[in-house]
Amino acid sequence: MPTKFVLAPTQASYGVRDGQTTLSVKLDGGASRYRRDVLNATRAVSCEWVLSAEDFLYFRTFYNTETVSGSGSFLIDLIIDDADLTEHEAHFVPNTVQMSVLSGTTYSVRADLEAKPITRDALYDAAIVDVYDAYGGTVAARAVLNQFEQLVNVDFDGSLS
Repeated sequence: MPTKFVLAPTQASYGVRDGQTTLSVKLDGGASRYRRDVLNATRAVSCEWVLSAEDFLYFRTFYNTETVSGSGSFLIDLIIDDADLTEHEAHFVPNTVQMSVLSGTTYSVRADLEAKPITRDALYDAAIVDVYDAYGGTVAARAVLNQFEQLVNVDFDGSLS
């Protein structure tokens, strides 16, 4: 099991590119043809950490030892498929780790990561799309569900027993 890297990148620095999972072919005189090609393609994540001297020492030590200078995988919390941090297995992309000194004790480290996708729950994902389509978002859906909860647990509480 890979070791967990505990420093999350600065959220404002994120850049995520999905892996190529679809192929397309241009057809003469019509729309292109598309087909699914690769399942679970990795994502390219560019990120930055703003670190204290102690955090910078941890970063360099982790990179040099736990990932064997970037050749080994590690676990890291990233924002890719959800709005919250989710644990992913990743690798440092070779020759992308760059450090600069922001001040005497503050450092900026930039790197590109190749992150494996997490296993998605197809029913949960479908429910998110359905709720958004039906109510225009989760805020409106919660308002309806809260009214239902009020009706069942407060207005009719015990009346059916």
